[in-house]
Parts: sequence; structure tokens; C-alpha cells
Amino acid sequence: MCGDYFTKNKGIMLLWLVATIVFIIKYIGYVNLNLENNILENLIFDIILVSLLILSYTLYGRKSANFERLVSTIINNIPYPIYYKKYSGEYIECNKAFESLVKKSRKDIIKKKIEQIVESEVLSEWQRLGTDLTNNPGMQVYELSTDLFTEDTRDYIIKKDIVYTGKNKISGVIGVVFDITEMKKISSELVEVVKQEKKKNDFFSNISHEIRTPINVILTTLQVIEQSGEFEEKYLKMLKENGYRLLRLVNNLIDMTKIEAGYYNLNLGNYNIVNVIEEISISVVEYAKANGIALLFDTDVEEKIIACDPEKIERIMLNLLSNAIKFTPNGGKIEVVIKDEGTHILISVKDTGAGIEKQKITTIFQRFVQVNSSLVKQKEGSGIGLALSKSLVELHNGKIWAESEVGIGTTLFVRLENKELVGIKESELETNMKNINIEFSNIHK
Repeated sequence: MCGDYFTKNKGIMLLWLVATIVFIIKYIGYVNLNLENNILENLIFDIILVSLLILSYTLYGRKSANFERLVSTIINNIPYPIYYKKYSGEYIECNKAFESLVKKSRKDIIKKKIEQIVESEVLSEWQRLGTDLTNNPGMQVYELSTDLFTEDTRDYIIKKDIVYTGKNKISGVIGVVFDITEMKKISSELVEVVKQEKKKNDFFSNISHEIRTPINVILTTLQVIEQSGEFEEKYLKMLKENGYRLLRLVNNLIDMTKIEAGYYNLNLGNYNIVNVIEEISISVVEYAKANGIALLFDTDVEEKIIACDPEKIERIMLNLLSNAIKFTPNGGKIEVVIKDEGTHILISVKDTGAGIEKQKITTIFQRFVQVNSSLVKQKEGSGIGLALSKSLVELHNGKIWAESEVGIGTTLFVRLENKELVGIKESELETNMKNINIEFSNIHK
């Protein structure tokens, strides 16, 4: 009977043979496709399989009892939830995966409608999908995110199609549910990896420029000295400034690497943070003035002893101030302000530069990000100064963030804990001008 049917319907015979062979290859294991570790390939392969099964069953499945039993056996072994229900809504067939999905046994599913099976919260969504299918016949695909089947929210693709009788009347609906949560997660991670790779490429391109520029200046200066036989003061200044630029870049790279590896330690002591910030600000005034920028310092407390590493605080502040000077135009202003918040000390560096767009403000502390690459090329800089500052602030259990308005300027905030080391006297502060010269090596004085 079944043989005669297939003989008369060579098209469906071929279609069904393909579907059956695909099933045998994938699930009975006669051939190893090596798809186990590739979720995307697995899903595509399974969709092809199920689509073949649904299509063939939709067109011809109700013609033969033997055919129907064959379909039932194969579908029951597919690891994706599959069901078949009457047009009136009663389920007449499902596989084990569907039983697991709705957490009901076969006897609690067959001859029952969806409202008797699933929770009320998801009922409307299932009914809507069914209505859409009835109004728009043909293979349809829907995406659904829900936590009703599992403890956590998962993403599903639901494929449905209408089954017709021999008289081309709607008999029922057959569907399959694919859990695509892991695929979406991997896809998202892949996109992030690509983004990070691009950031790294941009970063290393910028770093190579930063290394090459001072080396070229140093070599050119030495060549001029060699050819002229004269050594002038201006040559010494150029050699020193570009030597400092290289040292600054190397120091930042080494420190970032140490921090990420967990080998970077603070040398904490009790210091007057007001004095630390004020000394650093005063030492930078000449650099700001040389660029036509006014630098002001203000505080609402004259003395506040806290536990900190003054060398790292200096590094943070010099990074913030050099950044402010680089991006503040001639005639602009920079304000350094300290506020006592009781449990914390708030330090702010406010400039009147070009400002940063809101959607980019959170990226300025990322290691491989340049907010405005064209502007960075004009002003020079490796782009890791703020990332390093963030790491140093966090080593102090502090917080750093920025607020900005395009055309108005940017304010960088640093909040540090207001606490002292017990049993330790206040330490003397020493300002190292060499550190300042290194940090401001790419700012002309």
C-alpha cells in the first residue's frame, strides 16, 4: 500500500528519502558530520531536516498509516520539541522533546488544547502565533523569549505550518521549537570579539605611530648635529622631550600590563590629599600658561589626611591635566576642585574644551578606544592614559567618571575613600619634576 503510494508519487518519495537519510546521518550516527562543536551549523542542519519532515508530512502525511507511523518514529527521536494538532486546537501528536518543554507527559498533552497545557502567562503568545498562521498560511517562523519553560529566560524560534487534507482543507498545524539561546550568546560574543580585535588593531596602529614619531625626531636631530658639528641648546631640548615621550609610552604600557596581571602594588601612606593635588596643579600651571590656558585650583577643605600612594595619585592627576590641556583651546580654562564629602574626597578637573558626545562618554576609559581618532592624531597621544588612570583609581578603591557637553567642555571626577592607615603618621610629600616632564612631554611649553 505504502509502496504503491510512493510509486505513484515519485516527488514525495524522493523528498521523504532525503529527509530520512538526513535523519539517519544526523541522529542514528551512521556518519560523523563533526558538527557537535558548531552550534550554528547544527541548528541550520536541524532546520533543514525538520523543514523537510514538516513539508513532506504537510503535503502527504495523512495519506498513509504506514507513512504516518514512520513520521512519528523519526520525529519522536529529534531533540527539538515537535507537535501536531488539529485545526480546532487539540494536540494529536508530539515528541519527547515537546513533553520536556511544557513539562507535561504525553497523556496530559494529547487530546487537550494549549490552554489546558501551558501556563496562562504564555498562553496568549501561543494563541497569537496560531492566529497569525491561520490568517497567513505557509511556513512561518517566530521568535519568542520567555522564562516559563526554564528557570532563566531563553530564546526560541518557533516554525509552524498548516497541514491540509486531500481536499485541500485545513486539517491542523505542525510545528517545531528551536532553543537558540546558546547560538545567540555565541553570536553576541563573536561580535564583541570582532569589535575588540578592531579596537586592538586601531590601538597598535596608534602606538606604532607614537613610537615612530619621537624616534624619527631623535634620529633626525642627531643627524643634524653630526652633519653640522655643532650642538645647540635647542637640540638638547628636542632630544630630552622625545626621550621623555618614549619613556612615558613604555611606562604606561608596562604599568597597564602589570595591573592586568595583578602584579602592580600600591605604596600606601597617610598623606594630605589637598596638599598632593595642589602641588601637582601648581607644577602644571606653566605648561597650561604656555598653551594660553588658565589653570585654577580651589578646595573647600585645607587639610585632609587619607591613605593613598602619592606617586600613583600624581600619575592620575598628570594624566587628567595633560588630557585637559591637550583638548582645551587657547584662551580656555581648567579648574581643579577638591570637595570634602565626609566619607569620601571628590576631585574634579574641569576644562572648556570641545566636549564629548554622550554616547561616547563611557568609552573614554577603555584601553583600545579613541573617542575621536582625527582629533587624537592632531593632538597626539597613545590613548591609554585615561585607561591607566581608571585602573590606578580603582586600586585605591575609588571611582572615576566623566561628564561632558559638546561645545562646552568635559569634567573628570575622581572619588577616593576618606580613611587613614591606623598607627601610621602623616608622611612627607615629595614632588618629582621628572615625572611631570615625562607626562607632559607631548605638550609644548
